[in-house]
Amino acid sequence: MCRFAFFFLIIAFPLLFATLGSYAQESGSESETVAATVGVDPATKSTPESASLSKIKSSLLEEFFSSPLNYFLVMVVCLYVYLMFVQPRGARQEKKLQMHRLNNLKKNDRVVTSAGIHGIVSNINTDAKTVTLRVDEGSNTKLTIDRNSIRSVAS
Repeated sequence: MCRFAFFFLIIAFPLLFATLGSYAQESGSESETVAATVGVDPATKSTPESASLSKIKSSLLEEFFSSPLNYFLVMVVCLYVYLMFVQPRGARQEKKLQMHRLNNLKKNDRVVTSAGIHGIVSNINTDAKTVTLRVDEGSNTKLTIDRNSIRSVAS
């Protein structure tokens, strides 16, 4: 969340002020156009508030999206939000599922260690936090490894 806020302050916030600043420079002639559209005398400038606000909002959006660079900026911001918030959610869910499998480890589960050794759990020592793996069926080779070195569990 902090990265997004930083990105917003650095890129999007100054762009918004630049757009508002350029609108403020053109607002003198714009208010007369709004007044003429609504049917009010431009000298008195007594326009209804709702009509002038809707005109201001639509002209800000039209001005912002008039440049192709602004379209590109909006796409970059959307891509950034996707990469920072949406995509890691799947990885977090997978990691949570893997931790659940590791916590519920039982005999005869197939596991892969962080060293890449594939084996079948034959014994779990919860006090010492170790697991004994049966690596080879033919010679009955067993390895005792640390429980934290198990990378994945395939039940």
